[in-house]
Amino acid sequence: MMSKLAEMVSPQALVSWIVLAVLVAYFLYKEWPEFRKRVSHGAVKEQRDELNDKTVEQRLGNIENEIRQVNEKLERDYKRLNRMETQFDKYKAAQTSTSEELEIIMRALLGVLKGMQEKGYNGPTQDAEKEIQEYLNKKAHHNEEVDYND
Repeated sequence: MMSKLAEMVSPQALVSWIVLAVLVAYFLYKEWPEFRKRVSHGAVKEQRDELNDKTVEQRLGNIENEIRQVNEKLERDYKRLNRMETQFDKYKAAQTSTSEELEIIMRALLGVLKGMQEKGYNGPTQDAEKEIQEYLNKKAHHNEEVDYND
């Protein structure tokens, strides 16, 4: 089998292959440290990148947790604000009702005072009537509603 192989390969081709093998061996000998450094540096870089990826994932996880906590706090705050608005609306309704009741009471008191004056009780009833009239006039001219929704 070797003899057939020797017949097929010419001496010039054999010399060319040997020269090529020597050149490859010499190149590998000279470049091996650099090649090994590149390979190990690539492995170190891949390992560093993998660690960075893990730290990035951890940081993203931490950020997601912080966002979740902020959203939960905002939800609690919105609920609390809604409760406060509901209570404020009830307070405004009660205040309006109380204000109307007080006005009715004042007008009724004014009517009683006028009735007493018709019966002849003029002393302090005239002063009280005058004060009530002034109060009602002042209230009618200075009745500005404050809008708390701004």
